[in-house]
Amino acid sequence: TTQADSIERRLRRILASTDWDVGAIYAALARVSLQRLPAGRCVLVLDDTQQTTHCTLSTLALDYGGRALPLAWCRWSGRLQGSYWSQIERLFEQAERILPAQVQPVVLADRGLASPTLVRLIQRHGWDYLVRVQRDTTLRPRSSWRAPRVHLGELVQQPGTASVARDGWVFG
Repeated sequence: TTQADSIERRLRRILASTDWDVGAIYAALARVSLQRLPAGRCVLVLDDTQQTTHCTLSTLALDYGGRALPLAWCRWSGRLQGSYWSQIERLFEQAERILPAQVQPVVLADRGLASPTLVRLIQRHGWDYLVRVQRDTTLRPRSSWRAPRVHLGELVQQPGTASVARDGWVFG
């Protein structure tokens, strides 16, 4: 029982410590857990969830087996005064440090997050993206910066049509 008592006291001291770097511990655990992900594309879901009127939680999670494994997250309240995208960039950087080299992330985002800034951030990491947008989203041809902008609803007559992606259109 002496050894069991000693182990219990040690464990209590460890658990009573308040200076844990939870982010580093979680990242190390996730990194080890994800080493066996199969090579190829993996889906990362970017989501902002409003928690009543108190705060918003931005999460970047790995879609795996019908579940979402959070890779990076941050909580914020009030207006971010222009720092929102730098916060999202930090989420991408955290996820990049956790994900194994053999995967190619595809960021999935809902229409509330769709913007040219998001697309540029994703591309900066060399990742792919699938962003849900509304029909009145303005696009322009990639081949010409001076071409007139077009509403997505004018290009895609039916949901699910992929011609916009094939023709190289980007956010205007």
